[in-house]
Formats: sequence, C-alpha cells, structure tokens
Amino acid sequence: MFSAGLQGSEKPFFSFTAADFSKQLSQKTVRQVYQDSTGYLWFVTQEGLSRYDGYQLLNFSHDPSQSNSISSDNVRTIVEDKQKRLWIATDGGGLNLFNPADHTFTLLREGGNRLESPMSDKIRSLYLAQGGDIWLGYNNGNFSRFDPENNKFTHFETRSLLSSIKQDAFITSITEDAGNIYLATDGNGLLILGKSDYLLSHIHSESEKPLFSNRLTNAYVDSAQRLWLASYDAGVSQLDFVRNTYISWHHDDSRESSIASNLVHTIFQDQQHRIWLGTEEGLSLWNAQNKFTNFSEKSGVSNNKVLSILQDPSGLMWIGTYGGITKGIEVPFELIDKGLASNTVLGFAETHSSSGIRSIWVASYKGLSQLNSDGVVMQVLNTESSPPLKDPRIMTVRGDNNILWFGTRGSGLGRLNVDTQKLEYFQHDPKDPNSISFDGISSILPDKQGNLWVGTFGGGLNFLPANSKGFKHFRYEANNSNTLNSDRVVALWRLQDGMLVVGTVSGLNVFDPVTSTFKRIEHQQDKLESLSAPTAWAFYQDHDENLWVGSQGGGLNQWRKEDVSALKNRFTHFDKRSGLPSSHIYSIQGDESGSLWLSSTAGITRFNPNNGTMRHFDSSQGIEDSEFNFGAGFTDSQGIMYFGGNSGLVRFHPNEIKESKKVPPVVLVRIKKLNEKIGVDVRYQEQNEIVLHYLDYYISFEFAALDFNAPELNQYRYKLEGLDPKWVELDHSRQATFTNLPAGQYELKVQASNHLGLWNSHGVSLPITVLPPPWKTTWAYCFYTFLCIVILLNAMRRYRLKRLRRAQHLIDLEDKVKERTADLRLANDKLEQISFTDPLTGLKNRRYLSQNLTADIDFVLARYEEHLATGAAQAMKDTDLVFFLVDLDHFKHVNDQYGHSAGDSVLVEVKSILESVFRETDYLLRWGGEEFLIVARFVNRSRAVILAERLRRSIQEHSFKVEKDIVLNVTCSIGFSVFPLLSSNPTSLNWERTIDVADVCLYAAKKSNRNTWIGFTDLTCDEQDVFSAVIDKTESLISSGQLMLASSIDEVDKIQWR
Repeated sequence: MFSAGLQGSEKPFFSFTAADFSKQLSQKTVRQVYQDSTGYLWFVTQEGLSRYDGYQLLNFSHDPSQSNSISSDNVRTIVEDKQKRLWIATDGGGLNLFNPADHTFTLLREGGNRLESPMSDKIRSLYLAQGGDIWLGYNNGNFSRFDPENNKFTHFETRSLLSSIKQDAFITSITEDAGNIYLATDGNGLLILGKSDYLLSHIHSESEKPLFSNRLTNAYVDSAQRLWLASYDAGVSQLDFVRNTYISWHHDDSRESSIASNLVHTIFQDQQHRIWLGTEEGLSLWNAQNKFTNFSEKSGVSNNKVLSILQDPSGLMWIGTYGGITKGIEVPFELIDKGLASNTVLGFAETHSSSGIRSIWVASYKGLSQLNSDGVVMQVLNTESSPPLKDPRIMTVRGDNNILWFGTRGSGLGRLNVDTQKLEYFQHDPKDPNSISFDGISSILPDKQGNLWVGTFGGGLNFLPANSKGFKHFRYEANNSNTLNSDRVVALWRLQDGMLVVGTVSGLNVFDPVTSTFKRIEHQQDKLESLSAPTAWAFYQDHDENLWVGSQGGGLNQWRKEDVSALKNRFTHFDKRSGLPSSHIYSIQGDESGSLWLSSTAGITRFNPNNGTMRHFDSSQGIEDSEFNFGAGFTDSQGIMYFGGNSGLVRFHPNEIKESKKVPPVVLVRIKKLNEKIGVDVRYQEQNEIVLHYLDYYISFEFAALDFNAPELNQYRYKLEGLDPKWVELDHSRQATFTNLPAGQYELKVQASNHLGLWNSHGVSLPITVLPPPWKTTWAYCFYTFLCIVILLNAMRRYRLKRLRRAQHLIDLEDKVKERTADLRLANDKLEQISFTDPLTGLKNRRYLSQNLTADIDFVLARYEEHLATGAAQAMKDTDLVFFLVDLDHFKHVNDQYGHSAGDSVLVEVKSILESVFRETDYLLRWGGEEFLIVARFVNRSRAVILAERLRRSIQEHSFKVEKDIVLNVTCSIGFSVFPLLSSNPTSLNWERTIDVADVCLYAAKKSNRNTWIGFTDLTCDEQDVFSAVIDKTESLISSGQLMLASSIDEVDKIQWR
C-alpha cells in the first residue's frame, strides 16, 4: 500500500506490504529484525528464532531432548560479533552461541565460573560495542561486558555502583558514543557509564535537568552523535550533549504531524539518516522539522504495534510488528486515488491560466478532475457540477494554454476556458456538412497555428482551422488508398517535419497537410518487418526523429528516421521475447536522458533504446495496480510523468528513479548427498573444500541470493570447472545437481542477480574433490602399468624371433619376383596407357574414368557421412565432384563443309582449352564424337557456375585454325550436375546417374539456346526414386525450390526440358 507524497516533498513516499511468510515464523510477534554479515535475515520472536534466505524460513526452538538446541524460546535479542559469530540472548535461558555449520547452539548460563558466565540467565538486551565487546543488560538491572574472543565477562552491579538507585529495573537497551555507554532502563531512567573510568551516573525525571521519563524502552545514538531515548509513556526525546539540549516529542491527538503514540518501542536511522520510530500505533518518521509522518495499518503495515525496524543494504525496510513482518520500500511513485471524479483514468492534460496557475486535468468516464501542482484535487466537473458536463464520459483531453479541449463518448468535442469556466461543445449535426463528423472523440491535437486536429472513433479525422467553427473531414474510402485506412481513429501525433501520424484500429497513416493525402502503413502477416499489429494507439518521436509506436498485442515498434522519411513499412519490434512484460503498450513517454517509459497491462517499463536495457516497475517496486489504460500517459511541463489505470493515477519524476549498485550476496544454503544434508564443521561459506567418495553418485547444491525485494525474480547461473567451462543459466531456479561425477578436482561457481538484473559476478565458489574407486587409484594404475609392461615385453620377444625367420624367407622370394615383375610392369604400363587414352585427342576415355573414379566417390561419401554424423563444418570443405558434359554446337556443319580432318583439328584444340580451364588433377575425357566429359574433383559446388562460364567463353573466343587460311569460331553447350546432388542422402544418386542428370541439363541447353550452360547445384527431395523425380518432375522441383538450378539463361521459364 502507498503512503505519503511525491519525492522531494516533506513527506517521502513509501509502499508497505505484509510479508507473505509471516505465518511461517516461529511466532508472529517479532521483537527484532536482524541481518548478519552473510546477508541472512533473522527474526526474534516470543517463541523462538527464525532465519530467512528469501525463499525459506528456518525456525529454531527449544527442544528439551536436545542439549545443543537453543536454550529457551523466549528470545530477546541477537547480535553478531566481529568474528561473524551470532549471539542470542534469552529471557531465562542465558546466552546462546549459534553454530552455523550444524545449526546447533553452545550455551553460556549463570552459575559457573563468574568470569566465564553471565550474571543472570534473564538477559534483556545485547549491544556490540565499537571495540568488539558485547554488553549485556539483565532483567535485574545489572549489566556485563563480554569479550567474545576470550569468552571473559566483566560484571557491573548497578545498585552497588550507584547508591541513589533504590530499585531494580530492566536494562531495556544499550548504546554508546565516543565517551560513554548508555543503558536505558524501565524505571530508573538513563544510566551513563564512562568508558575511561567506568564511573556510573544517572539521569532521571527528578534530576536537576529532568529526564522526560524514567520508563525507557530504547536508546539510540544517530550519525550526528545525538542520543535518542524512547519511552513507555512519554514519547521520545533527543539529547544533544554537544549543545546541552533536550528536545521531547509526545503524541497530540489534535496534531496529525505529532508522534503516533507515546509508547515507543524502537528507534532506527535509515541510509538517508532519517529517524524512524516504532510505536504502539504504527511507524513515525521524523522530518527533522519537529514533525512526524505516520504509517499504520491503513498504510499497509501488518500491525500498528511496531516492535523493531531494519533497513537492508538494498534499501528495503523490514518492520517487525505484533502481527508479523512488513516490508517497506521508498518509491518515487505517488498514487493519487482520493477525490478524483473516478479512479478509472483515461487521459491527462495541462493548462495554464492567464494568471499563471498551472493545472493538471484528469479524464475519466465520470468526469474531469483538476489537480494543482501538489497533486491535490481542486475541482471535479461532471453532470452535477458548475459548469455541468453534457456527457461525463471523457475519452481524451488536451491542453492549449488556458483552453482545455476534451473528447466525450457521445456528446462531441468540448472546449473549456479555465479562466472564465465557459463551456462550449462541437457536435455532429446531420444537416450541417461542416459540423464535426462523429460525436465519439478519441484523440485531440492542437498545433502552433491555433488549428485543431480531432480523431473520432467512427467518423475519421477532423480538422478545425483557427478561429473557425467549421470542420473539414477526412474519411476512409474503400477504393482510394490515399485516404485513411479506417474511420476509427485512436491516436494522433505530429512529426517534427510537420507530417501528421494518425493511428487507427487498422494501423497507422501518415498525412501530408500540403497534398491532403494519406500513406497507409499497416500490419502485413507475410512481412515480418511490417508494423507488428493492426492497432497503433501510442506514439512518441525521440530526439533522433525515430518514431516509436505502441500497439495492441504487438509490443513496441521502432520506425527509424530514414524509414519514416521514405514512408517505408519497416519496423524493429520489441515484445515479450525482447524482455517486455506485456505486448500491449498503452502509452509512451520520453525523458531528457533519452529513455522511454512504457505503460502496459503489467506495469511501467523504462527502456533504454541505446543499449536495449529494460527495468520494470510493478507492485514489487511500489505500483499498487500494475494494469494501466490505453492513452492514459502524459509528461507535464515540469518533466513529471503521469500514468492512469483503474485504481487512480501514479505520478513521478524520472530523475528520481535511482539505479541500485548493490549486488546481492550469494550463499550456499545446503548441500545434499542422495537427498541427505551433508554435515560439515564450518559454515558452507567458509569451506575450503568438500571431499566426495566415489559412491556419492548423486549430489545437489542449493543456493540463494540474499536480496529480498523480489526473490522470485532473482536469477542464477553456475558452472562446474573441471567438468564444463560454460555457465549454465538457471533463470529463477536455484539448485544444481550432479550425478556420477568422475574422480578429479572441480570448483563449483555460482553467480546470482537481484530483481533488477544486477549480477554478483564474484558469487560463491566451492572446491570439490571426488575420490577415485580403489581400482582407479594411483597405486592401482601403477600395478596396471607394470603388468602391461611385462606382457608387452614378452610379446615383443616372441614377435621379434618370428619376424627374423620370416624376413629371411621373404628376401629369397623377393629377389626372384623382382626380376619378373619389372618385365611385366613395363609391358602392362604400355598396354594400360593405350587402353585408357583417346587416340585422336590424347584425352582419357570412359574406361579410364571407370577405373579411377571409384576411389574419389568413396572419399566424397566418407566426408559427407562424417558431416551428417557430427555436423563438422570442416568435413564439407572442397568435398564435391562436378560432372560437366560439353557438346560442340553445330559440329556436323564443320565436318560437312570443311571435312573430317578439319573437325579432328577442332577436337584436338579443344583439349588445350580444357587443360587451360581445369586443373591438372581434374579428369578430362573425350566422351564420344564431339562430346567431352570433365570431372572437377574435390571442389565446392558453388564454383560449378564459374567453371561452366569460363569454359563456354574460352571456346567461344578461341579461333580454331583448321587449315592454313581457314579459321573457325565454335561454340559449345554445357550441362552439369554436382555429386552428391542430394546432400542429405549422398548415395541416392550414383555417379553414373549424376552423369545422366548432367546429360538432361546438356539437352536443355542445346534445345533452349545453345552456346549456354545449365546445371543443378543442390536438391532437397524426399522422393524414394530421386533420379525419376529429377528427370520426370524437373519443372515442379525447380519451381518449388527443391531443385536448385544454375543457368546462363536469364529467363528460366524459357528453358525447354523436353
């Protein structure tokens, strides 16, 4: 719940909510809230002690059967010494030392050695002094100094030291300044012990300078070295020993700014050095000007009886009450929900009267509300006010100096002169073509020339010239794309270049006032970069002239300056996937830093367009109702922003939103083996190492970020170095589990962020050693090594003897075979060369290809199998084969006109061209007649088109000299296909079929044009008979994008395949 006013005012603004875990406390009366150095919160109650990590409460209570449990449930107070040990005082159970490793307690009770025991088991108060000693105050009025490092006590008997004291009185509180220890008592006033001489003095109600009360509940020295005293019956007093002044405050029913109650339980100073008082009737905050701001159950505090106060490092206030825990946070958001015409807010406007009075106007369905600069409602206009409204259903408002324009649901456009309170209406008249086109007004935009633009929800856009009563209409026309795309207008915005942006339920329109035409910009489902949703109802143009568009269901759109100028339907989208809490953006406001403030169905979001960061504000940050209304966003002339919802409005200044730099502490909460908690000697945070047995096959670690603002939004990540170097992102989960860890050395590292996304990059770390099983120890491996060496040496000896015998036999055989082999090799080489070579051109022939291509095919298939199995990109580099079939165009004409000898000369010269285009490692073959086959080996399939074009051009540009004076020009047609054509199933087409596919492409090249090339570079097909599909369904596979075609013919549809 919200309390107090706008930031910077006399009354800071706080949000208080009851902690949902209060029911799980050991008991709901919280005497003290304490935070230890690790970051855990501790709650002292009447029936035990509770520790909180942001997720779970761990309760401690007395168990008679356990000697190491806490000694009494009647816990009074807790303190941490400089060795980070927690001491707990009880009323009847003495002093307890908490052992964090096993959650047990060591007891110090009265009756033992006087120097090692407290004076009494009934301890009322504890205080850690600056020097490290702990002071104890007892119920019997005595007190002790305790040295926790040496476990030594020094006792002080009050009545023996000060004879003027006649009665015992509880030592309720202890504090100190530079020179004294102060002890507040319930009945004896204030005791003062000098640090240097340990002389005890006394201030009480009958002193020369009377104390305001003898019944003190608390003593506190603030940062200005002023001593504050709280009492049971007389309020609070401030003692300034430097100025020798006493100032007291007590409750006064006639003064709202007086302290809430005369019974004050506790005093606390927060990080802003403000003094808080916990009283019997709520919280009181001192404003340093003798006034108090009070917070009670009406403000959201769980119970008016406030017993303790704490502020954690993040700024969160913890209030311990008679009825549980309350969390409080100072927020910059001021809620205004009292006195408005209606708490369902639909819009805002600012006016300035002729006398300089500034007002904020709030639109609602029940009328208009006028606020002054302090947010106080000064006037409400409705059907019963003076002047009365015709229709209280106000949909939109706009201020223009001393004129307030407002749009109604059914009574047209209203005009209010704030000086004279004169009301004037502009309504639709069917008989008057110059009247406003529709009475449902959704948006208003005055310009600097005194003209007015009015959007209606059903009548399109209206323009009212300055000093005129007649309206010009701009309506939707179905057959005219230069008109509005809908008559239902929801928002208006003027761009810096003078163009008007009109948002409708069908998108947005950019209106050119010069040509009176509209450019429609709409959502297109088949165009991802278009406007993200049909309805565009919020606009803002930033300093860089980018236009930001809020939509219904499509999130936020950025229309960049260059695209706005070009009227190009191209937007950058931001939605839930980008981090927004909602895709319904109701209003966009910009601040002086360039950040955008977005209202939605899930609160308010601050968005930094420069780095894309976002910060969300909802109920966890002090906004009571996180659902806002469309169009209800506004920034006034002072930079204060207003957002309206269904529970009133919130206002704030963006400069008051401060970024927290406090990273959350990260702790290991528990470690479990096989779901059983591991017992250790020291707390997890102090563990140097944890050692696991090889049988500990299941281990889990639970951790927590000790930031309590919104624990459910804290995020976590971990990595186990030695197993995986990468961070594992857990989002909001906070447990890491490992199974069957191999033996070795590891280090668990955990990082966490708070609700704002601020990460503790240091986090917490824990070295882990997993011991090997006996058969994997160092000694075991030494034995294994020795045994292997013995076996290996024996095997080597036997092998050596056998090898010597065989070596001699082989030498004899080799000598006989070498001579015969040499003769045969020479003869075979000559025969093989003849059988593999075309006698005319000297190129290889078909038989050569059959003998040599198999190894290449096996290599390619092996590489593709590796890629498909592992996804290794390296396996795919330069792995393809490309089969080129080349046919010389009109070669019969050469033979017929010049003779076969001329044709043979052409074929021989083609060989040299092929050798210049392709590599020495490629296969160059005469396939038959004037047809050649080239196999480009181990290339990337993307080079096929380059090679095809290079070959076509080389033949075309070559001059073939067939006789002394005769030079011919010849062209060629080329068809090619890659192997494998179907990458996902490399074996679906063998190389013979691949040549057949290349032949299909060659046929199409000759049929379609000649002097051209056509080829296939890839195929994605799930047909069982891939070859038949390529041959019979060529055109359909190409048009569907399954068969990738490459061709020197630009107009693919002119290729003839049959």
